[in-house]
Amino acid sequence: MSEDPTQCLSPRSKEYADKTQKCLELHLSDMKMEAGKRLLKMSKKEDKLSLEYRVIRWIFHATVDIFYHYTEVAGAENIPPPGNAAILCPNHGNSLTDAVVCVSQTPRMVRLTAKDTLFKVPFFGLFVRNVGTIPLQRKDEHTEGVDNKQAVSQLNQELLKGSLVCLFPEGRSRFHWKVDSPQRGVSSIAYNCLSTAKEQGDNDYTLSLCPTAFNYLHREKFRSGLVVEYGPPLVLTPNDDIMKLDRQDAIAKISEQVHELMSLTAFNAEDWNTLRIAHTARNIFAPLGTRMTIVEFVRLTKYWGNALSVNDKNDPNLREDLTSYQEKLEKIGLKDTRVSRTRGSTPYLLWCVLLRMIQCSVILVPALLGAVLWAPIFYVTKRHEKIVMKRTKKPTHVDEVAQYKMMYGTVLLPTTVVTVCMLLLFANGWPFYYLLVLLPLVAFYMWMSIRIIEDGIASLRSLVSLKTLLLISKEELDELVKMRADLVPRVHKRATLCGNLKPPVVPSEKRGFWFEFISKFDLKRRRKKDWNEVLRLHEVLPVDYAAIQRERSASLGKSVNKDDDKKTN
Repeated sequence: MSEDPTQCLSPRSKEYADKTQKCLELHLSDMKMEAGKRLLKMSKKEDKLSLEYRVIRWIFHATVDIFYHYTEVAGAENIPPPGNAAILCPNHGNSLTDAVVCVSQTPRMVRLTAKDTLFKVPFFGLFVRNVGTIPLQRKDEHTEGVDNKQAVSQLNQELLKGSLVCLFPEGRSRFHWKVDSPQRGVSSIAYNCLSTAKEQGDNDYTLSLCPTAFNYLHREKFRSGLVVEYGPPLVLTPNDDIMKLDRQDAIAKISEQVHELMSLTAFNAEDWNTLRIAHTARNIFAPLGTRMTIVEFVRLTKYWGNALSVNDKNDPNLREDLTSYQEKLEKIGLKDTRVSRTRGSTPYLLWCVLLRMIQCSVILVPALLGAVLWAPIFYVTKRHEKIVMKRTKKPTHVDEVAQYKMMYGTVLLPTTVVTVCMLLLFANGWPFYYLLVLLPLVAFYMWMSIRIIEDGIASLRSLVSLKTLLLISKEELDELVKMRADLVPRVHKRATLCGNLKPPVVPSEKRGFWFEFISKFDLKRRRKKDWNEVLRLHEVLPVDYAAIQRERSASLGKSVNKDDDKKTN
């Protein structure tokens, strides 16, 4: 009989190993099978959307598609059909952007909740009011007292009518490495609805609590990625055993189950550094060239976030060695991909540098005029980002950057298109009806320019990486290669320990840049080889480096440098 590999784990590590296994097999879990049976029994009705809601959802959808390079929805079949009450329970780490994503990507009409002060915000307040948002008061904004009875009553009425409501169990928006313990507001509302349905004799009433994850690869970076994942719901009825418990016990039990489901759906790690080295382990386990969708990329990262929280007694130093390897990569300025490949001779590298320079010129020159048109938008959004960062003591925890970038972009982009068209009309003396042709042409050119700039930045990033390879000493590179060679079997062994994850297949064929560029060029979006890339000349990991520095300083008993709070991810 083979020995159980999990016997070497501590109780806490076994808990993380079990969670990793659940993440891996979430789509096959008994909970989803039971939820699926209940979903099939639900009646389907037509989801009546008002004209205002349809228009606003279209605007939100266009905004999200422009700001984020790729947006993928997974598990939409887990949302109950229209006419059946449900509460979306998403993680909350990107302020109003979460609401925009929720409305634009959810197939059903969603009733949102928001703090009442947002209704007074220019521009955003208009959208908040017209998507049926229910205002809530916060204690820190209403020192004279908070009265949310009307809002709670309205939520209960909507749920009893079979509406879909979005509530954030974590409460406030915050950017953390894990899903925080939920407040009991969502569970309390669910319990009240089920109790009311039971009092009314509606024993067929069902209420689904749907764990939802907004997994941003980089929450505030332009042209990054986003995966919206709906997990298997917790479907409750008035006659369930949980409703036979005491009120407080039932609410606590519902909160516990919701938290567990949310933790399996969203990014969830032990700390910031664990999330950071989860990306390192994923890169080693599935190197560049591995064919996987952005959903598989996110799920693999979530898997390693849990797997590296496991303290394996047979390999207790894996975390520390991954951290050392990642720190050395960042210090030198290389990605794991470059270390995994053969360096090549100096003449060969010089030839590659020359080719990349030619490629950059060919790609970026046609987009120069478009870059000039985009420049005012980039300037305004970047300037306001700095203002937002300065008005708080902890700028790395600010979650409003993306929403302001979206807001200014939504206003400035069409303004720029119209301005350019009007200038062309007046400069050439063309009749006014030429706008019908100019507007789509200028809009298409601006879109194609940013699309080409993405390819150009990728070529420049490769050029910078090749330059680093030329300058690095042979001893430093050999040390990195040795460290990686030591980590590869250990990472694969940890994958076997936590859920027996099989390594993805990496295609063996190698094709040139121009073949890839021509055969895979897409007008809508760049087909990224690495889903983690953004419009930067260096690799950016979606972690809070200032928080990592504070954690290290605290563990070493050192005082935290004030400059650390000025660093952003």
